[in-house]
Amino acid sequence: MKPVESNRRHDFDRRSLLILGLNGCFLAIVAERLYQLQILEHEQYAVRSEENRVKLQLLVPPRGRIFDRNGVLLAGNRWHHYLHVVPPS
Repeated sequence: MKPVESNRRHDFDRRSLLILGLNGCFLAIVAERLYQLQILEHEQYAVRSEENRVKLQLLVPPRGRIFDRNGVLLAGNRWHHYLHVVPPS
């Protein structure tokens, strides 16, 4: 019965080494990508981040007429034109 147990242990050791090697390869790939993003491409992403930080956009506030519950106009929109004349000094 010794040879069967020995074969199982050998298979387990081989599978363990295979999984350990695959994990090592995955870790190396992730580490290389982190190095590329954080060290090599840092400046490019820093500029893009700064451009995304502030976005100026002019928003026109919604205006309209205001009615009470009976339908009576409380506030409306009217055009007002002002003319200021400044005499020459």
